[in-house]
Amino acid sequence: MSSICSECGETKISRREPSDAITATPETLAQYQRLSTSNDPPGTAERAFLQAVASKTTVRLTCLGEEILRLKDRLGQLQAERVQLTEYHSHNVAILSPLRRMPHEVLAEIFLRTLQPEVARNFNMKRSPWVLGRVNRCWRAVSLSTPSLWSTVCADYEREPPILEMIQAQVERASSRMLKIHFRGCEAGGSESDLDSDSDSGGQLELFKTLSKHSERWEELWIQLTPTLAPRLDALGRGGLDVQVRGGSDSRREIGPGFFETTWVWKH
Repeated sequence: MSSICSECGETKISRREPSDAITATPETLAQYQRLSTSNDPPGTAERAFLQAVASKTTVRLTCLGEEILRLKDRLGQLQAERVQLTEYHSHNVAILSPLRRMPHEVLAEIFLRTLQPEVARNFNMKRSPWVLGRVNRCWRAVSLSTPSLWSTVCADYEREPPILEMIQAQVERASSRMLKIHFRGCEAGGSESDLDSDSDSGGQLELFKTLSKHSERWEELWIQLTPTLAPRLDALGRGGLDVQVRGGSDSRREIGPGFFETTWVWKH
């Protein structure tokens, strides 16, 4: 049977056996106990008793089924309410976040520490600094007003070819900051005619030309050239910059057949 809980008002389920509510002689109850532990057929009195018990349990099972359905429905309502309340709670707690009160200078310093080491960095819109501008307006404003976030330009055609327009945007966002350029070329067609086409080599040359327009701002240039691109390096004017070569007097180190690795540091 069921009763009402005095604390919460919900229905409580009684644990009493159905046979406890049925009147029977001590002899019938004793016979019932014996039949429960044997395969003997019940007599007339025992059959009447068992039929009454079955009738009671049928009614009780029906009640329990209805009660379970009611409780499931109530559980669904509570779960839906919890989901809504959790979202509402999270929204309000987020408004109280200390990040909203953090000075922009501190936030910019945190952004700088999200940058990968230069040796492991490559152009990736899903990483810092590009991803920082997609969080909210404040983060975008801080990232765009922090030129040092954009002053290291990485173009690795072996791993993930960059987008020319995005590199141009990065150079512009670096404002007047000195630039560190990391350029890793990748051999494509390999012919001289490819440099004037829309092929991969042509795209690399176009990006290299774009970066060379800002050579007066180069602080460091690390470059790995392919056989196709290497001859064009000598055509790049350095505008009278004082070049100091890392690693010796030769500005190029051959790392493969026709592939050259070069690191320059400029002092203005």
